[in-house]
Amino acid sequence: MKKTVVLFLMLLVPYRVIMGDQHNQNRKSNSQNQKPNKLVALVQIRNEAFVIEQALRALAFYIDEIAVLDDASDDNTVAIVESLAQELPIKIIMRNDLSAWQVTSEVENRQKLLDAGRALGGTHFLLVDADEILSANCLQDDYLRKRIFNLVPGMILHMPCVNVWDGVTHYRDDKWCHPFDKYRWLKEIAFCDDGVCNYTKNVGYGGPAQTIHVHRVPLNLKYTENEESKAVVNQYVTVPYLHYAPTFETGKRVVDNNTLQYTLIHYKYANLDSLLVKKNWYMCLEFIAAQQQNFNTALNAELINGVYDKKEFECLEAKTEDMIVRPIRPEWIAYDFIDYSRFAVLYPKQRDEIFKWFAFYGTDYFEGLHLHWSVLPGVRTQHLKMMAGVKKQKHNKG
Repeated sequence: MKKTVVLFLMLLVPYRVIMGDQHNQNRKSNSQNQKPNKLVALVQIRNEAFVIEQALRALAFYIDEIAVLDDASDDNTVAIVESLAQELPIKIIMRNDLSAWQVTSEVENRQKLLDAGRALGGTHFLLVDADEILSANCLQDDYLRKRIFNLVPGMILHMPCVNVWDGVTHYRDDKWCHPFDKYRWLKEIAFCDDGVCNYTKNVGYGGPAQTIHVHRVPLNLKYTENEESKAVVNQYVTVPYLHYAPTFETGKRVVDNNTLQYTLIHYKYANLDSLLVKKNWYMCLEFIAAQQQNFNTALNAELINGVYDKKEFECLEAKTEDMIVRPIRPEWIAYDFIDYSRFAVLYPKQRDEIFKWFAFYGTDYFEGLHLHWSVLPGVRTQHLKMMAGVKKQKHNKG
């Protein structure tokens, strides 16, 4: 098996670069081990053509099989996944003709993936998005798989998440970029199935429609406290950067930079223009869904603005002097087959979809939302001209 050793002088520790051609060997060794436990990745995607290949290649190191659900992509995301299925353990590929995010709810997607994972015989499930990469050192001594297989039914594994900031070389480490606990964001990435849980109790925590931003893990996952599960939870004392949480709230723990070792790298903030486009997209999507449920325009806009001006986008409002930015550690990105710069690409698909909504509904339909017009070229001028005409007509009528 091909091996490459890179010496990171600043750390004085040798790290083996994880080679792309090493994957097939790892996959064979997994398939040869007849274990009662089976780790299945459940991956929800939409218009991810620019990153999906490297995301799935990295994910495949850790799992036995993968189930993918594409939520009505209109780029070549599905074609890429189908091609990868010839060499990676992608066993199920599902595709929505219409986006569940726009027609029903993300809950539908989550449930379809869980059902598919169970059909594959999964006992444990790994939940990672296309813009997230597990730090490469999680592979050392099969570290992450061992931790996941320590879970007993109903138990959740949380992991620290670092948010890459304005490029791909640094991450934010201040309270403004960890919206849920204000210190270190621990995200649920895996759980051990209790065999009966489902997503019927899950709702989106975003705007009034509650159709998106659904919790990754079923909220009715049942945890039974006994001697075995207590022994696993007690490992949290010696492993501060991974937490075997029996509930969601106990998964929120502070992990300072000195104890941070293994992490989930989140590239959502790598291109700030893309982030603003995504924020606009979320807000418009939420508003359309809310208007379909109840036509209370002013209230819907107010609630959506209240969510998206804070939460995951509050980091944009932080003053430069309040930001703490640290370099991404070499051992986290030791996958040689990943072009990390692709995560910083301004991908136009969400912006194109916003333009389609503007063309269909008219820009005045979204007037009450705090949209970032700077990343929607040409639309702001058109919107202002239109609104000036509307005001002039109202004035003349008065």
